[in-house]
Amino acid sequence: MLTLKDLADFQAIDRQLAAARQVGDPPGDDLVSCLVKNNFSLGLAALHRWAEESASPIPEELQPKHFFWSLYKKLPDWADAELIKTGQNFFHRHVEEIMLLLGFLSLPYCYAAANGAKVLCRSRRIMTDTRRRLAETARFVLSVHQANAFDCSGAILPQPLRQIVAVRLMHAVVRYHLSRSSKWNVQAWGLPVNQEDMAGTNLAFSFITLQGLRKIGLPVEWKEAHGFLHLWNLVGYFLGIFPQWLPTDMRAAACLEKTIAQRQFRSSPEGRALAKALIDSISSHPQRWSFMQVPGFVPSLMRFLLGEHISNLLNLPPATLPFSIFRLYRLGKRFNSNGKMTAKNFQLLLQRLYGKLSYPIPEQIT
Repeated sequence: MLTLKDLADFQAIDRQLAAARQVGDPPGDDLVSCLVKNNFSLGLAALHRWAEESASPIPEELQPKHFFWSLYKKLPDWADAELIKTGQNFFHRHVEEIMLLLGFLSLPYCYAAANGAKVLCRSRRIMTDTRRRLAETARFVLSVHQANAFDCSGAILPQPLRQIVAVRLMHAVVRYHLSRSSKWNVQAWGLPVNQEDMAGTNLAFSFITLQGLRKIGLPVEWKEAHGFLHLWNLVGYFLGIFPQWLPTDMRAAACLEKTIAQRQFRSSPEGRALAKALIDSISSHPQRWSFMQVPGFVPSLMRFLLGEHISNLLNLPPATLPFSIFRLYRLGKRFNSNGKMTAKNFQLLLQRLYGKLSYPIPEQIT
């Protein structure tokens, strides 16, 4: 795994990240290639069904003897059960703040990576059905923090791991289609959903989230941050990120985040379009909470969390509310009279608003 010492030589790590842009997820890519050679439609249909079930074996259409599935037989040697539990407990204590930061910080942060934003735009659903795509991402985040999320001990994978598999194979399918498209420049932009982009996205959901919590005035203890980062390292590992791009601690995460941002963050039409679609979706949501109805609240909070540099890259509207109100910001008991919103209540809210949520994998991308 990645340590601060590994990041000491900036030029060396820059070269390694440049090489990582041409690398996808060999096990996932090989399985998708095998599915394409057989009946691709049947394979995708079987994957969608299996990902939503909780007590079924891997279907034959997904080639359960393929070496890809051996990666889900056990946890990696570096996995620490105590740290995983610490990360899960931390998430459940601050679930409403973390879920708020998902839309206001983690996702728009990813849009600042110009080459990665090109992939998101070409998958189209994030642009044409932003609200539902955001709900699917929220469901994924809630799922991976369940108590049994990484239980590899039995013959049947728990549903959180099934959802991780579905997202991993969705990435592989996107890579398969786009890398073969005449409209995708692999040399200039890198392989779609490559190791560098996946590492940066993982940081957006872990390290950047922790930074966001501190920015809104919520204190985060070192042990809690370490546990949360460790849990997301495990998510990243099962999503196909190489261990060398999973930082062991917050200092290594900060250095890796800074390096990737320097390499990839710049203004792009795709990033600006994604940010606008996200703001429009949050602002127009019929179920949005009362404080979001204040004119200018959504872009102002987003600009506060992202900082001026990234906000300007994304062409966010100017802030119309003073940042001082966000530094004192607490959600407190705004969700219901009984106190904090729980992860279970979030799941029920998503189900009520959107019905069944899944991770639809396209058979074709142009």
